[in-house]
Amino acid sequence: MTGTLRVTPSGFGLVEAGEEKVFVGAGELGSALDEDRVEVGITGRSEAGPRGRVVRVLARTPRRLCGILDETGALVVDDARYGRPLRCAAGRPEPVPGPLLLGVELLADLDPGAAEVRVERRFGRRGDPRAEEEALLWREGLAGEYPAAAVAEAELSTRGVQAEAESSRIDRRDVPFVTIDPASAEDHDDALFAERLPDGGTRALVAIADVGAFVPAGGALDLEARRRGASLYLPGRVVPMLPLALSAQAASLVPGADRVAMLLEVELDQEARLRTHWVGLATIRSRARLTYEEAGAVLAGHEGAAGADARAHAGTLFALDGLAQRLRENRRQRGAIAVEAPAVVVETDPANGLPARIHRTANPPEVVRAQQLVEELMLLANETVAGRLRDEQARVLFRVHDAPTDARARRLVEAARRQGVDLDATVALDPMKLRELLRATSDRALRESLSALLLEALPGALYASHRHDHFALASDHYVHFTSPIRRYADLTIHRAIRALVAKGAGAPVAVDPLEVNRTQQRARAIQREVGDLYAALLMQDRIGRSFEGTIVRVLKRQWVVALDEPAVVVRCPDPGVDGEEGARVAVRIVEVSIGRRTVTAETVAVDLGDDRSAGRPAGRAPSREDRSDAKVRTRPSRPAG
Repeated sequence: MTGTLRVTPSGFGLVEAGEEKVFVGAGELGSALDEDRVEVGITGRSEAGPRGRVVRVLARTPRRLCGILDETGALVVDDARYGRPLRCAAGRPEPVPGPLLLGVELLADLDPGAAEVRVERRFGRRGDPRAEEEALLWREGLAGEYPAAAVAEAELSTRGVQAEAESSRIDRRDVPFVTIDPASAEDHDDALFAERLPDGGTRALVAIADVGAFVPAGGALDLEARRRGASLYLPGRVVPMLPLALSAQAASLVPGADRVAMLLEVELDQEARLRTHWVGLATIRSRARLTYEEAGAVLAGHEGAAGADARAHAGTLFALDGLAQRLRENRRQRGAIAVEAPAVVVETDPANGLPARIHRTANPPEVVRAQQLVEELMLLANETVAGRLRDEQARVLFRVHDAPTDARARRLVEAARRQGVDLDATVALDPMKLRELLRATSDRALRESLSALLLEALPGALYASHRHDHFALASDHYVHFTSPIRRYADLTIHRAIRALVAKGAGAPVAVDPLEVNRTQQRARAIQREVGDLYAALLMQDRIGRSFEGTIVRVLKRQWVVALDEPAVVVRCPDPGVDGEEGARVAVRIVEVSIGRRTVTAETVAVDLGDDRSAGRPAGRAPSREDRSDAKVRTRPSRPAG
């Protein structure tokens, strides 16, 4: 058989040969590497499928890799799927003091003895955070500035937008919009306004930065944004999807400046049920830039801590908050799942960029209230626009989310019972019952732990060209419309709306949803890998120390354990005893690999008991942080639907 070889971090391979997957043991790979096109000979079959060995490599795909040199001058690749050192084509690179982090290109060399790589970049010393991040971005093709053609196109489009705005947009500059964002936010992609109506209803306006006005479809800027797919939010910096001249300036809804926007105007009754809506092109002028802390202070009645701008817009904030609370209750009643998961914060040393602390944090109630205000308005906008596009039978990228599989539901049931909560599979597959279970759990630590287990059980939300349900939001129509500055999928929705306004019909999908899913998943994977990098950097001097934590995943040959403090996830291979998800354990750190981004531990004690877990922070594996749109944080400090 022939097919593409996929090597796992454990060292064995799977060859996708037609509809079958051939298992290849680590000792049967020969000279083949991950992603090679290979011929395999079948050596046996079992209930799991065929087994085989690689007969020969048919094609090798060049790709970028990173690593350091061993004592022989061969490259030890950081990626665990490359289990043996690779030969450098031009001989050993010039020696330097200390381990040097290299970027190499894997050549299409079919020498059966050893694959070859060509050194392309030298990033700096192993373990330097900025060098490690730059190497990762280079490996994924996201390092460096925007192409010159894209930058020139952005400058040209910026000059042309104002003339277009004056001729084809509704003027809403009289509306006192405000933006509500983290204090550190550099871009402002949404602005809000609401007012109460005499009959108890609410009129709300959601303005979203009209990125499509600056990014012509098919141009150099569009192609680069599409290739990137999403902005990356790393500790202390942002790698933007769009040039900063657009994302932080021309397209950003900064206060006091005329800006072009996609505008959704809605009128809702006193129960927050939609009466009417209008969506189209507008010109707006935001009045104030508020932080979550300032908005929350006003809502909590702490006006002395709010600042003059927040106090001046108190009426808008209370109207928005009242609407948000009703919207949240409506979502709760229809079965939407609200997951509580403390944010993981990486604090770095400004002198060297190394992590000083990694911990979980929960915002004060007033800040959470302000965040939920924004979140509910974004969910309302996304769902309302999705309904309009559905009614127009527009071909767009819908955001969809499947229910847990039976196997995942069983895992959730078992883990919940380990926490002392009697749960059955019918509850695990019913969003309304899950929501009520979490709501009825009065113990905050237990509620957070159950939320973490639920996130583990949920599949990931995806984009699809055909509409179907969003399990976590309990919605049968949903799109991403509200973040075009940082997500390419939202830009495609804006283009569909623009076509609808101009021609009375929705535009066809311009991109394959598989491509958009791939770039979104890559962005999340990079952010997770950077999180794992900082965890490894923090733990490298803690080898031999013991820590307590919670098992969040039980795999065939290892446990995944979330430590209480620091908020780091470790792997326990071959634990030697039985363990269940949700169980409390003590582990000892035995190995840290900066290149592999792993922290390995051994089991010290299992099932520590409830007396030692009271009030504990819930552990959750970062690899599952994107499990649903109910509480996703693709930008760490802003909830997003």
